[in-house]
Amino acid sequence: SLFPLVLGHLPCDHPYAERLLRALQPGPKSKAGELWSAYGVLSLSSKDKLYRSGEDYWRGKIWGNLNYLTISALQRCASQRSEEHTSE
Repeated sequence: SLFPLVLGHLPCDHPYAERLLRALQPGPKSKAGELWSAYGVLSLSSKDKLYRSGEDYWRGKIWGNLNYLTISALQRCASQRSEEHTSE
């Protein structure tokens, strides 16, 4: 789940956060990745067995609120990393 990271409950340097950040990266040649699509962040990993299955209202679609929270978290993590490199 992205929520611990996007809500600020998980530090950006936590090993689980690192895994989530990698999943947010686009695939090769800017194609869809595990959580990234051409239209934004997916609500469920494209590798999950429930992705776009059955009643899929929350299973893989793009949601504005999730994208806003994710972008905010990415900015927070980038700022923290920038501060760490500046202080070294």
